[in-house]
Amino acid sequence: MINRVVLSGWHKWLSLFVGIQLLIWVGTGIYFNQMDAQAASGNMYRKTVSHRGNTPTSDFMPLEKLALNEPVVSAALIWVSGTPLYLVKTENPLHNYSAQQHTLFHAVSGLPWYIQPDDVQRIAQRSYTGPGQASEAVLTLPPFDFDGRQENLLWKVSFDDEVHTDVYLHAETGAVIAHSNDDSRLKHLMLTLHFMDYANTGGFNHALIVIFAIATLTLAGSGVLLAYRRNPNRAVRRKRETDVRVIHTGGCETLSLPANQPLLFALTQAGLSVSTECGGGGTCGQCVVQTDNTVAVSDVDRYHLTEDELQQGKRLSCQHVSSEFTSVTLK
Repeated sequence: MINRVVLSGWHKWLSLFVGIQLLIWVGTGIYFNQMDAQAASGNMYRKTVSHRGNTPTSDFMPLEKLALNEPVVSAALIWVSGTPLYLVKTENPLHNYSAQQHTLFHAVSGLPWYIQPDDVQRIAQRSYTGPGQASEAVLTLPPFDFDGRQENLLWKVSFDDEVHTDVYLHAETGAVIAHSNDDSRLKHLMLTLHFMDYANTGGFNHALIVIFAIATLTLAGSGVLLAYRRNPNRAVRRKRETDVRVIHTGGCETLSLPANQPLLFALTQAGLSVSTECGGGGTCGQCVVQTDNTVAVSDVDRYHLTEDELQQGKRLSCQHVSSEFTSVTLK
């Protein structure tokens, strides 16, 4: 059986851990209820960019003439700022945010094609309608504040507007992946707190959630167990009683107390007040009574009382049932 003091200690720490996250859930839930969804999307200054050009398809080189060194999984024609390109994939990841493996070829010349920072900056500016000036395009590594799942390199172009807009573009095609600003970054922070996603995985299926669920179940179980142990009525079901001589400030009397009930609860039910702050949990060490030295010393007694006090016959009334005593003196 788990010691009651140890159990109470674990229960309190679990309460703190679970309670803090519950407060965070309530606070972030209020934010999500009240937030401006449009502003929080980060798309305040975003517009759609058209890349379609006028090159006739009759000028395109057939796919089979491209210099390919690996088996092709798929190929598609795309346009980047009016330039026709073949997007050739050598594998097909499950999601767009998964690491991509593909090559770009100019659809007319058939030569490998690589986007330039100036092209990236122009595309970012075309996707932006705000008043800010664009910075130079910079290649950035994941993780990103708009999506922790993104595994690919992205170009980043920042604008010096009032909400500090950042535009993220595909590292090879220049496709606009996301706009991010102060509002969307605040939303991302709230999502991180709400889902305990402190590792920025981009979801809620992670180890910390599992640990928190186990901690919550453990907290509930320990609470039920402590409530059962502290219930002054659970031992009363046994009808047997014992006579205990009680000396208190009002005099001396012999009381018939439930034999298998903790002395603290039995005395309280008999109308005698015993000092306690923890309600019989064994954590405060205040419910001391004086008795003879024949009463066994419990671990909780030894934790709260000195060796001299134990030798004098002092015991914690919450840790012993009435049948262990023949006479007690209350403080």
